[in-house]
Amino acid sequence: MFLRFPKWSFVLGIVLLLLVAWMTLLVFNSALIVVPISLGRTLFNALPLLPVTHGIKCNDSYAFFIESYVIWTVLARAKYFIDRIRKKQTSVLLGQIWKWCGIILKSSALLSIWVRMALALYGLIVGIILSSRAGQSRAA
Repeated sequence: MFLRFPKWSFVLGIVLLLLVAWMTLLVFNSALIVVPISLGRTLFNALPLLPVTHGIKCNDSYAFFIESYVIWTVLARAKYFIDRIRKKQTSVLLGQIWKWCGIILKSSALLSIWVRMALALYGLIVGIILSSRAGQSRAA
């Protein structure tokens, strides 16, 4: 029906182009919000499984900003790796990877030692307080 009238077919084409552009923008902007929040929620749901965190709660704004930062960091590192590989500097890249793996392993070991020592010292302090109070109650 519209094909017989070239003016209306042009208008219909423009309207469809605007509609498709608007839908693409809507889907893209929704994905920019939904993807970081969803991934951030899964990250926050995985964090309470660690022994260090004590019942951390998920907040959508925290989830959005943390996961946006994680996505940005991963993309920046991927760009850096691709750049190093294109320049044929894989030895520099592997050296940096090994260096950061060593830093992560050392930091993890120090963190686990610190957590264990802090818990042991906390238990020692509680024990001293309880035993000193028990001695005071006997003396009175």
